Amino acid sequence: MMYGWVFMGMALHFGYGLARPTWANARGQLLGFLAYDSVLIVPFLQHFASVRPEHLLRLVVATGIVIFSGAIALYYLGIQPATRIWQPEPPLLPADG
Repeated sequence: MMYGWVFMGMALHFGYGLARPTWANARGQLLGFLAYDSVLIVPFLQHFASVRPEHLLRLVVATGIVIFSGAIALYYLGIQPATRIWQPEPPLLPADG
């Protein structure tokens, strides 16, 4: 039931982001993806040791999606200068006068 509420909250957040497309809304969604991906990646990778052959393709696809979405979030939140979270303050311009 808790997962259902989490997914409902995420769906509302995505809907709000579609209605008001700003970087602040996208940043929250990317942070959510990154948190979700970082929780899932370890169990997915550990499961490769015991996966049945008929489920291997599904595990590879799911793991690939988690890695891809985590990489996108890491890129835009940490590497891309225009969107990274720890943007330095713009320099103060001298007063005209």
